[in-house]
Amino acid sequence: MTEKNGLKKEEIIGILNAAAREGRSVLGVFEYLNSPDKKSADYYRAVENAYGVKPALFSTYYPFSETEKRFLWEEADRRLIKHYNEGALCLVHSQNNRWAEDLVTEEDKTDFICNLDETNEKRNMIYYNRYLEVREQWAEALLALKNAGVTVIYRPFVEMTNPFHWDSNTKSEKGLAAFKRVWIQLYNYMTKERGLDNLVWCFAPQAGGGAEKGLKFWPGDEFVDIIGLTLYSKGNRDGIMSVARELELWDYSEYFKLGKPVGFSELGVKPQTDEVSGEITEPGDFSNLLKHIKSELMGKISFCCMWAVEQGLLYEKHLFAREFVNDGFFVKLPELNRSAETEV
Repeated sequence: MTEKNGLKKEEIIGILNAAAREGRSVLGVFEYLNSPDKKSADYYRAVENAYGVKPALFSTYYPFSETEKRFLWEEADRRLIKHYNEGALCLVHSQNNRWAEDLVTEEDKTDFICNLDETNEKRNMIYYNRYLEVREQWAEALLALKNAGVTVIYRPFVEMTNPFHWDSNTKSEKGLAAFKRVWIQLYNYMTKERGLDNLVWCFAPQAGGGAEKGLKFWPGDEFVDIIGLTLYSKGNRDGIMSVARELELWDYSEYFKLGKPVGFSELGVKPQTDEVSGEITEPGDFSNLLKHIKSELMGKISFCCMWAVEQGLLYEKHLFAREFVNDGFFVKLPELNRSAETEV
C-alpha cells in the first residue's frame, strides 16, 4: 500500500475531482465518538464487519466537554492519524453550539455570529473571548495532525444554514456579512498565524434550499476548497418528502459552477413515522437514495460520507444498506490505494 502520509491538499482535491469525472463517488463513514450506540462509536470497523467493505473516507468530530470547557480532540486525532496512515482520506469537524451553550441567552442566539467578528466593535466580549479559546483548541488539534503528517478535510461552522446551529446561522444581511468575515478570519488565523497548510477547507451547508440558500454564506472562492452538503432523505417511496422530491425542489447547479468538488459530508436516510405514536410506518430505503443520486447527480458528486445512528447504514430497520455500500458507484479504500500507487 502506498503511504499517504504527506499527501497535499491539491492531491486530495484531485482524487475527489477524478471520482466525479469517472461518474463515481468516494465512500465515507462518520464515526460518532461518544455515542451510546457502540457501533456508531466505532462505525468504520462496524460497517466493514457488517458489509465487507473498507470506506475510503473516514470522518469524525471534536466533542466539546461542558465540564472542562474545552474540545476533547486527542482521541479523534488518534483515529484520524490511524485511518489516514491506512490510506483513507480524512474529514473532521468541531461540535457546534456546545462551546457557548452555557453563556448565550436565547435572545442572543439570533445573529450570534456577529459576536465572533473581530471587526465588530460592539461584539459581546464574553462570547468573543470564549470563541478565541476554542479557536485555539481547534488549531492545536489540527496542528497535532500536521505534526503527524496528516492532511485533513476541515469542516468548520457545520450547517450554517440550519437554525439549530445558531453559532453560525443567521438570516440578516448583517449576520451574513459577519459570517463571511468570521470564516475569512478563521482561515487567516489557521493558515497564516498557525501555519496549518494541511487543511482542505470544506464549506458545509444543508442540502435543503439548494445553492441559492447556501451561497448566501459563501466567503469567497479563495477561502474554500470543497463543498460538503448535508442530506437526510425521508422515506421509501417517491412521495412528498422523498429524495426524488428533495432533488427536484433544490437546485445545486450554482455549486457545480464554482469548479470545486461537491459531495455529501453527511448523508443518510430517515424512516417515515406516525405523527401520533412515533412508530415507524415506512423504513428508509438506501436503494432509493442511490437511484436518485445516480439519476440526478452522477458525475457531479465526488464523495458520500454516511452518517451513523438512526440515519445510518447499520440501523436494522432500513432497507438495502448492504447493496448500497457494495455498489460499483462507490470508490472504496483498496481502489483508492491502487489509484494512488498508479499516480505515484
